[in-house]
Amino acid sequence: MSHKIALAQVATFHNSSRVPLSGKERQKIPGIYPYYGANGIMDYVGDFLFDGLHVLVGEDGTVKTDRGTPVAHLVAGRKWVNNHAHVLDCPDESDTRYLYYALRAADISGLVTGAVQPKLSMTNLRLAEVDWPEQQTRRAIAGILGALDDKIGLNRRMNETLEAMARALFKSWFVDFDPVRAKMEGRQPFGMDQATADLFPDRLVESEIGLIPEGWEVTTLERVADFESGKTWNKDSRSEDGPYRAYGANGIIGRSIHHNVTPPVIALGKIGSCGRLHRVNETAWITNNAFAVHPSCDQLGHWLWEVLREVDFTPFIGGSSNPYMPIKSFGHHQITSPNTHLIGAYERLSDDLWSLHRSNASQSRTLAELRDLLLPKLLSGEIRVADAEKEVEAAL
Repeated sequence: MSHKIALAQVATFHNSSRVPLSGKERQKIPGIYPYYGANGIMDYVGDFLFDGLHVLVGEDGTVKTDRGTPVAHLVAGRKWVNNHAHVLDCPDESDTRYLYYALRAADISGLVTGAVQPKLSMTNLRLAEVDWPEQQTRRAIAGILGALDDKIGLNRRMNETLEAMARALFKSWFVDFDPVRAKMEGRQPFGMDQATADLFPDRLVESEIGLIPEGWEVTTLERVADFESGKTWNKDSRSEDGPYRAYGANGIIGRSIHHNVTPPVIALGKIGSCGRLHRVNETAWITNNAFAVHPSCDQLGHWLWEVLREVDFTPFIGGSSNPYMPIKSFGHHQITSPNTHLIGAYERLSDDLWSLHRSNASQSRTLAELRDLLLPKLLSGEIRVADAEKEVEAAL
């Protein structure tokens, strides 16, 4: 049987070991260790403060979800954590895993203070009540839900690899001009058939932006894409159960009962987080904090995504307290454009990678929905552990 217990009775807080670093301080010690804030990884640094498995809980800013549960992350390995996230663990690692899931179902609405800047203090978080069944059940629940999260994590890493492959191909063809240089040296371009190799010239020529392959042209962003400002997202359109995701400058910000874009489309940060890019592979709502970027031709989707990733938008950003980036500041930015046959070849190769990427993402969403469905039922005892295990095995 499960019963409620105060967090302070089962978890150890390590907040005294946290150290905040400014952006300039982080630049002085770049490295491989993730630097965490209230909402996840903010940067990477060359040293760490914590090692092992911990639960990080947001202390200020965005500290609770729409369901009234804390914003929490289960983080393994070496990391640095600033003073905007509580650092917790349990004596037993399996209990630390279980604690993460128990917190995701804990209601902390009454423990959050501050209207303008919400805060979940350590004093109040220690009072939060979590379901705490006997140890065997805790381990079983952590194992069941952890199996789903492990597969979601594996899919995420696979998708990162797929994205890196598509990006490497783009840079080789359209930034470094490797196939052109190979033909200039009398070599066969690496990793492609003769028909594709024939699409590349064997000479570089001068242009207003430097050397480019012969026959390619210099064009502008506004000629290869349509930049349309997103729309104001009214309160009556927002719903936790809405069928559409809503995108702002920072990516997904909620769910909407209405939509204003259909794929292929890219969300480009316009206000606040200017220049941030997000692929939107679904019917969705893009708010007025971002541009909805459509390729001028359906054939340009994957190519356009990589073109935009190559652009440094920093010089086009105006405003200090509230940064903004109007289309007139960057639409004239010059880029190199090859012939449509070559772009088509890249699109076909990339589409294989992005199709698998979409499949992995779709599976992860299904697994996350199953995890979130099972979580409260397992904690309350509404579903037996054995039955939940069968559902997870079938899903995996």
